[in-house]
Amino acid sequence: MAGFELWELPARWIAYAVLVEAIALVAALASFTRGEITDVALVRFAVLLALGMVQAELSRRIERDRRRMSGSTHINMTSIWLIPAVLMLPPQLVAVLCVALYTHMWLRIWQHLHNVTLYRTVFGASAAIVACLAASTVAGTPLAERLPEWSWSVTLACLLGGLTFELVDALLLAVSINLRNRGNAPLTELFGSWDDNALELTTLCLGGLTALTLVYQPLFTVLLFCPIVVLHRSVLVKELEAAATIDVKTGLLNAITWHHLASQELARSKQDQRATVGVLMVDLDHFKRVNDTYGHLAGDAVLKSVATAVKNQVRADDAVGRFGGEEFVVLLPGVDEAGALVVAERIRKTVGALYVMAPQEGVPIAGLSCSIGVAVHRSSGTTMERLLLAADTAVYRAKRTGRNRVVTTVDKRDAA
Repeated sequence: MAGFELWELPARWIAYAVLVEAIALVAALASFTRGEITDVALVRFAVLLALGMVQAELSRRIERDRRRMSGSTHINMTSIWLIPAVLMLPPQLVAVLCVALYTHMWLRIWQHLHNVTLYRTVFGASAAIVACLAASTVAGTPLAERLPEWSWSVTLACLLGGLTFELVDALLLAVSINLRNRGNAPLTELFGSWDDNALELTTLCLGGLTALTLVYQPLFTVLLFCPIVVLHRSVLVKELEAAATIDVKTGLLNAITWHHLASQELARSKQDQRATVGVLMVDLDHFKRVNDTYGHLAGDAVLKSVATAVKNQVRADDAVGRFGGEEFVVLLPGVDEAGALVVAERIRKTVGALYVMAPQEGVPIAGLSCSIGVAVHRSSGTTMERLLLAADTAVYRAKRTGRNRVVTTVDKRDAA
């Protein structure tokens, strides 16, 4: 989706983006009638702007690499500087700081990346302006004085300001992502994963610390650069690790990682003679028709929806991976043949009930089905290679006998 031209996006998303940008513009202009711009505010504004630009320059390569790998949900470090602005500056300077920081990020980092477009950057900046001004209205600039006396009311105002910023910004971006995906975006894409939200919370905390440091010990502000840059770099390292283990199109484990985890689980089960392990091979029926009829982007949307459906029908500890093409594999530790058949049938029915919107045309894709092969440790084989071969053989039998069914292989002659 990130590479779409503006005219290829849904009309509802374009209308929504224009609405948010108009609200941001009106709110920013209206903010110039609120709050007095003092010398202290101007100095703090200049310091925050300088800090934000220096931090962006120091992390420029890190941010580029993260942007190249990111999907719809991308968390940058700008909130570290916007939160202090909300708590310390009059609203008009907050709006100007938003525009300045996003303009700098675009010119210095984002404009040469193929998956970052100008219209998305403008929308992101607009959402940030709306969130900042909403937070400023709620918080009431509790740290505006040169040395404000700390109290519980100041503490509450700071907390409410940060919470308002986070909720408004998250909601605006979630609606944008949902409209851009024509209502077909999973919850983790709308609001981010647990790791995404942990990072967002960390940036908000750092923003609060930055505000307190600037107000009460401004010379110590330079000490914040080290943890901020290290945090940014550690996030990149984690994303690189995820990229090496996760299938990009579906978000599932890739084949190599799944096979490694499955082999480890099978080795553990061999130490207990009573332990069982189930393996499911899930193969979409007539997937080529989807690509030929609706295009490869629609095919990718179907793969992603099916991956989410499969993952939602198994336990959190079960390993789900993309085996290749339109094939998925599921590892079910501690599950016997009867249990594996129940899970497989549940997956088959869920896939059959899917309703996927083609990304570009907005045409509904329904009537999907899958053939599932079931293999169980010992009855179907005692090595992972034998289990996968047994499950694949069962899928072939399901295809040959009509598709859209679950078939198990328990022939003792196939066991190693």
